[in-house]
Amino acid sequence: MRIKLLYILSSVLLLTAVSCSQEIVPELPVEEGGITLTLHNMVPQTKTQPGVEDLNENLIETIHYFLYPKDGTDQNTEKEPAKEGVLTGLSSQVDHTFRINVSEDLLKNTLFKYPYNDCDVYVIVNLPDGVLATASDHKLSTLRSMVVNANFNSSLEQEAFVMEGLGTASIIDRRKVLAASGTIEVSRLASKITVGVKVKESIQTMDNQTSTNGQVWTSKPQDMLIELVNGASVAVLSGNPTMVESQILYTDNNQQRIFSDTDGDQIWSCAQFYSYPSKWDIGSDEEPYLRITLPWETTYDKNVNGEPIPYVDVQTCVYKVILGGEELTRNTWYDLTIDIGILGNFENQEEVLLPIENTNYFVADWSTGKTISSEILGGRYLVVDQKEYILYNENTLSIPFTSSHTCEIVDIKVTRPDISTRTPNMSAPVTVDNTWALNIMTNEINDYIKFEHKLDNEISNPPFDYAPYTITFLVRHIDKPDSYYRNIKIIQYPAITIDIKPNSDQTLRDNKYGNTFVNATSNNASGMESSFSDTNSNPNMYVLSISSLDESSKYIISDPREINIDNLGQTWSNSRTSIQGTTRRITYYYPTIADVSAENLIAPKFRIASSYGKWSGGTYLEAQRRCASYQEDGYPAGRWRVPTKAEIEFIITASVNNIIPSLFTPDDSNGYAYWCSTGGIYPRTNGSVDYIYNDTTNEHSVRCVYDEWYWENTSVPTVDIATYTWGDAQR
Repeated sequence: MRIKLLYILSSVLLLTAVSCSQEIVPELPVEEGGITLTLHNMVPQTKTQPGVEDLNENLIETIHYFLYPKDGTDQNTEKEPAKEGVLTGLSSQVDHTFRINVSEDLLKNTLFKYPYNDCDVYVIVNLPDGVLATASDHKLSTLRSMVVNANFNSSLEQEAFVMEGLGTASIIDRRKVLAASGTIEVSRLASKITVGVKVKESIQTMDNQTSTNGQVWTSKPQDMLIELVNGASVAVLSGNPTMVESQILYTDNNQQRIFSDTDGDQIWSCAQFYSYPSKWDIGSDEEPYLRITLPWETTYDKNVNGEPIPYVDVQTCVYKVILGGEELTRNTWYDLTIDIGILGNFENQEEVLLPIENTNYFVADWSTGKTISSEILGGRYLVVDQKEYILYNENTLSIPFTSSHTCEIVDIKVTRPDISTRTPNMSAPVTVDNTWALNIMTNEINDYIKFEHKLDNEISNPPFDYAPYTITFLVRHIDKPDSYYRNIKIIQYPAITIDIKPNSDQTLRDNKYGNTFVNATSNNASGMESSFSDTNSNPNMYVLSISSLDESSKYIISDPREINIDNLGQTWSNSRTSIQGTTRRITYYYPTIADVSAENLIAPKFRIASSYGKWSGGTYLEAQRRCASYQEDGYPAGRWRVPTKAEIEFIITASVNNIIPSLFTPDDSNGYAYWCSTGGIYPRTNGSVDYIYNDTTNEHSVRCVYDEWYWENTSVPTVDIATYTWGDAQR
């Protein structure tokens, strides 16, 4: 029978003060003065696990101590110690007592300065050489953030284990010889893992189970090998578990770790493993686990020259045992009893994940032996490939997952931006009705979560989907919903998205035009600087992205700009700084195509100017020049243009269907009209538009657009919002 080790590791700090030198002197009783420190390792008064002392798990070789006086604040961790020292060359397993001489002045006026009767004591046991030199100071916060390394995979026996602890030393009686005592509990940084394996003696294969059908396979546990994969070899001295990184992980494949069944109970034991504290995402590549390699043997008659000759075939199977949970904690003992009753993969020796019922997981405090958990936890797992998925114009998604227990999907929530007003709600709730489906499915390979939601991308039949849906839900174990669950997020983008982009300067009243410029001046419509009270006074820009259109749509996604440069008679423009670093006028402008071929063109992604760009109106050429020299919120001049007929119609359709506010004011009496690249647009209150091609006899307003799809990936996508800049560039 394997004996689980339950022993107690503690240290007692006994302090007494006299006025002497700092050399270590023979032990004296407390009443005779001096600082006496006693470290005491306790073990249960029962049979202990063989080899504990041989493994140096209780060994004390060196002691660093640091004394910090109290000051009535919570900042003691940020102060240098008043006294520190180190003892070396020790070899204690149970008790070690030593004395430190301290001056009376230091005791009375610093360590225990009235009215404080105690001081903080920090102890580090078995600190590796050179580590203390890495500390920039000896403040408590600095010391506990020092990094230590261990070679857990180099030998089954460690030279010593790093321990540390923080406590308080208190004055015994000020009226007598000044003396103090205190108890400091220290604990190891490492955790310990022990393993026992119960192996089924023999297994007969069933037809079609393996390539060796119907044979009896006998286990060879005496030849079994075991490895700890992804143990942590680096820790901070505080012992707080940190997210593991590949460079601090190790695999313990020490070939000296041999299995034996010393008492004939069919549970095969091997030497222990050690790891520093760590935490991980379940199912990640960094998750620690045990890898067991077990040979199986069968004997059968092989026909050789017509004679049956006994033949022995040996196959090796590899098993994977997850440690369970999401972290290894300091000074904790993990004892796993694993039952192997299945064959593995003979063909390619891939790791076979053992089911939960095959592992018993016992967890205890390595010092006190107090049980932390005795449940079957080691094999419990819930692994999802990733936590977030993004769909672009897709209606379905399959999310594979692996679970030891039956799961359910709960807490389904769907949100989407509501940008129908000037003040948007970016996480407006969406009703989860029968158009949404999330179900757990199973196929011949794995379990998976099936997500289904059909997007409405028909712009010709509004309303349509205009913004990404964010779907969140939990998949969890039904029997342990609070401990084993995974949060999953799906972001589902439709083919058409409209995003609100507030002018970043709209709240700064000292710049009344929201950093908007035309021809290097704040040439905006009157009233915008002080009031947004009318229906078309909106400080937001909007970005429309269109990846595809339904077949019935008359619109065409394309670049609506001219192929050749046309600076619209360059001399009208002001000479200002440019993205090329020179001072110049507009030089590389590509206006919107002005003939009938452009009527139904829509840019793949474009930005619409805010109402800071309002303009009372003018001729088509003036509208072109206004857009060519328009700049807003760091989107520079030389890039904005007059929109196409299709782009205006698209925006009006979105407004009429309450997707965005009205950007083109409707008026049945022709009071409002806007330039498009090919003529005049007259928005009507019923959502329709009247259109006059080549409307050269009238003057209209204009709302400029910016080709986001083209400029966002250039070397200078934006400029300083307060500096008028020519951003045009040659294609």
